Amino acid sequence: ASPPSITFTGANGTAPYTFNYTFNSLPFSVTTVTGNSVTVSIPSTTAAATFSYNLIDVTDSSSTTCSQNQPGSATVTVIAAPIINTPTNYVVCDDSLNNDGFYCAFDFTTKDAEVTSDINVDVTYHETLTNAQTGANPLISPYCNNNPGTQEIFVRAFNPLAPTCYSTTSFFLIVNSIPLPKPVITDYELCDNNGLVNEEVFDLGTKSSEIINGQTGVTVTYYDSLSNAQIQAIPLPNLYTNASNPQQIWINIKDNVTGCNTTSSFNLIVNPLPTAFAAPTLFECSNGLVLNALFDLTINESTVRGGILGLTVSYYTSLANAQSGNPALSISSPTTYFGIDNEIVYIRVANDITGCYATTTQLLRVTQGPVAIMPQPLQYCDPNNDGFGEFDLNDATNEIAGGILPTGVSVSYHETQDDANIGANPIPLTTLYTNITPDSQILYVRVFYTLTGCANFVQLKLSVNPTPEATEPADYELCDFN
Repeated sequence: ASPPSITFTGANGTAPYTFNYTFNSLPFSVTTVTGNSVTVSIPSTTAAATFSYNLIDVTDSSSTTCSQNQPGSATVTVIAAPIINTPTNYVVCDDSLNNDGFYCAFDFTTKDAEVTSDINVDVTYHETLTNAQTGANPLISPYCNNNPGTQEIFVRAFNPLAPTCYSTTSFFLIVNSIPLPKPVITDYELCDNNGLVNEEVFDLGTKSSEIINGQTGVTVTYYDSLSNAQIQAIPLPNLYTNASNPQQIWINIKDNVTGCNTTSSFNLIVNPLPTAFAAPTLFECSNGLVLNALFDLTINESTVRGGILGLTVSYYTSLANAQSGNPALSISSPTTYFGIDNEIVYIRVANDITGCYATTTQLLRVTQGPVAIMPQPLQYCDPNNDGFGEFDLNDATNEIAGGILPTGVSVSYHETQDDANIGANPIPLTTLYTNITPDSQILYVRVFYTLTGCANFVQLKLSVNPTPEATEPADYELCDFN
């Protein structure tokens, strides 16, 4: 813009004209050079100022030098460009869970006081320096940034009385990413082990690694309400006893540098323990004068579970092993367990879904039983090779009994295991027995001790072997050369 000036013009006389005037009360004189007018420039200044011009008289150049008092005044006010400050960057946290770098609630009016405290200065905000210099396209709050993450904003400050007197500066809009918790935080489940129904002490800090989900430089805190989590007020202690079952716990995950944060939740759940019912004592017979016997520990399994499905039963030789639940420490073959008299077996009953468990015990008692040794197969040579033969079962009795049959011990032979179990349909020993299955057959042997009522069982294999058949060879003839 052109600097302001004062112009004096003479009329109705003979040029050149001389004008006497005061400038800020000091006397000055100026004469036209050409024409009837002369211009006086206002002093150049960058500071605000006021200049007062007062016309005293004007004299022409005629022979009579006519002069006339000619009062008149003009005041020039110089308004300086505002002195402003560069505001701090406008830093916010991303307002969406996809961290897209955009934010649509920038309120530029909150920056006015940082730019200037002069109430006579107007402040506008622009996307380009050119717009700030011309005052074009001022931005309106609330504003959505159009460059994700970081965007420069230009500031124009001016006095409305002199809009062309302005100052500019700039600052940045910064949209920081928010830390995001794991999309679905698993519920924190404990078994009801402390004797207080539906109450347990939860170590909340053990959930932090899952919630952080691989991020670094963040902190997780825990709260009993969404409102507390949002303002990070009254965090819960790390060791926390649930107030209800289930109970919703709210979390806040915060970036340690930017302070940006967001919330999520999961549930505290106290699962009930299954009931492990007492197992009746198991009785088995020993194999001779020993204190051990073969037990099927699973016989009472349905009783231990109370008939409830969805429970897994396992067996251990100590309470500590049962409490650990380590499969490697369990009895690997509970249906064929070699136990001793008065041994206590520890039973673990676990819920298949929650993993919660209870324990009980099972007592093993061993009663003396007869010796029962697995005999060698009985062999029969089959003269007609039809696969059937006659066997004297008495030949195996002493081997099964480990020697001469003791008093009170009997040995019987049966064609099925079920018959042997109950002593039914024994095979007569007064006659030879012909196998009913060609070539090979298994008989089931019951060794019974009448004094204790114990029976032990072994199997006897009958083998029918084919007899080789000889054929008459042709005569072998040689010539007598010698």
